[in-house]
Amino acid sequence: MKQPTVLFSLGTCLAGLLLFASCSKQAIDHPHAAQSGVTTESQSTGLVQTPFGKVPSSQVHLVEPGTEISIIAGRITKINSASGAIVADYGKFDATIKTAQSSLGGMLAHQFNAVHTPVAASGTLGNGYLTYYTIPSGKTLSSFSTTFTVPNNPEYIDTPGYQTYFLWNGLESGDGNTFLQPVLEWGNIDGAEYDVCNWGALNNNYFHGPAVAVSPGTQLTGVMKLTSSKKNSYTYLISFTGYPSANYSETYAEPANTLYECFEAYTSNYLYFPNSQYTTMGSNALILKGSSANQPITWVQSNDGAAITPSGLNTIIGDNGTTSNYVDFYFR
Repeated sequence: MKQPTVLFSLGTCLAGLLLFASCSKQAIDHPHAAQSGVTTESQSTGLVQTPFGKVPSSQVHLVEPGTEISIIAGRITKINSASGAIVADYGKFDATIKTAQSSLGGMLAHQFNAVHTPVAASGTLGNGYLTYYTIPSGKTLSSFSTTFTVPNNPEYIDTPGYQTYFLWNGLESGDGNTFLQPVLEWGNIDGAEYDVCNWGALNNNYFHGPAVAVSPGTQLTGVMKLTSSKKNSYTYLISFTGYPSANYSETYAEPANTLYECFEAYTSNYLYFPNSQYTTMGSNALILKGSSANQPITWVQSNDGAAITPSGLNTIIGDNGTTSNYVDFYFR
């Protein structure tokens, strides 16, 4: 096994809010009238926390079991998986609108710098809790999965509005319109506990399946699998192995071929992080369409800022460029 590469040290820390995903949102075109038997989402000024940052509640939608998200006749819809009937309409699909987490590494760095002044002895940004990899041009992803263990509860528990964090592997489309990710959450949908919840984004709509509670020490495998594809239509199942009630499917106009591993926290105080030294995002399985062989991954660290931990570590990448690659996210 190769020695891991340490990508962050205390000398390159940033103090301040660790905020990984709230970018400016563009307006969504809502239909003036619903079709027969179709509901239309109402406008709302309230903001809710998501793995894409705080967004208007009107743009966050539950995808119930037996339904899925698809683009039909140029509109973003929720359909009955069995019959194909449209049950909700979320407006016109616009290929020019990028999701909040589009081009994640660059946008997160830009957004963090807009709020904070980097403090680093080398004059460069400290590395944060985000890695990414784009598969070679001309290839299409068939599935991507990551296995990790639910860390300990935080040592100190504060109000969910302040103490929220997410741990996830994800995919992004090349056009930046879509993002999908199976997420371990703390302090979000069900308050001060862990749950798994599968999320996806299409334009500035944010979709999620039901949340299912899990306990520290539980081994999880987040999976994104391409279940069908044709021109301008790529359907993915977003899931956690063993938690089928949380599954949901979504169809995108372009394939999702950029991979991510991320610890996304909304506080810089490590006492509100998991009370574990670190979590390993490992056993990564990248399968390309037309092959059954696991592919090597070469993770790239995003310079998006980071919080201080007692160890001085935030992210360590090991066995990079091999099929045994892993990413350690440090909390202590």
